[in-house]
Amino acid sequence: MSIVVIGDQGVGKTTLMLELARPSNGNVQVISPSFDELKNDFMINNQIVPTDDVYQTALKVKVNLPSYFKEFEVNWIDTAGEAWKPHSQWQIAHPSEWTDTLEALRTSQGLILIMAPHRSLLREDLLEKYPEQIARNDSRFRTKKQWQERFKEWIAFFELHCSKVNQILICLNMADLFCDIDTTATNLKQDYLYSNFKWYNYKERILLDFFSDVIDIIDKYDYNRSLPIQLFVTTYRNRTLLEIPWIYLGGYL
Repeated sequence: MSIVVIGDQGVGKTTLMLELARPSNGNVQVISPSFDELKNDFMINNQIVPTDDVYQTALKVKVNLPSYFKEFEVNWIDTAGEAWKPHSQWQIAHPSEWTDTLEALRTSQGLILIMAPHRSLLREDLLEKYPEQIARNDSRFRTKKQWQERFKEWIAFFELHCSKVNQILICLNMADLFCDIDTTATNLKQDYLYSNFKWYNYKERILLDFFSDVIDIIDKYDYNRSLPIQLFVTTYRNRTLLEIPWIYLGGYL
């Protein structure tokens, strides 16, 4: 089975996947390629190299669940920033690559979309913690209205190209810029290990806390799907939040 990871440029896809592959004692392990191999492919002088084309990297992921483990393939699709914009010039200029990308999506068992938060969600006290001085008006962060419109575009994309994908996950990344990640992780940690835990309840918490601006869009989309989308918050700075989407997939695929 194959899981596809996608998202616009600058949302942190590469950083998340590299951190997931970093050796740890967590519940999710990247069996292959190794962390060092991935670093050599995607980093120069410890800096992630900007993507100017479409690169598909196959990873094998192992998830430790309460009573068993699950292994599955992940197709990590790294793209130029223009690739996912509706009717973009990039798609027109690269018809073969775009066709191959869409085929990978259509035949996948699961899809993970990585999104950056909108500016209104960012917390000034958390932005100030970073030595690189991240600004609220950084180009990676849309205004709330722009973010809502982009969310609508993604939903339209799912409706057009992903109707047969069983599991669709949306991860609001860079959680360390909009919430206390340690507290959030503690509140969520291990919940999914209890036999009476319901992922529906997990989604409701994430929905109300972080996706409240698009609740109507999500509800409408879920109504027409046999399996509703699942929502998460992620960051490479907290292993628990990083792993939870993969633990969810391990239990459902």
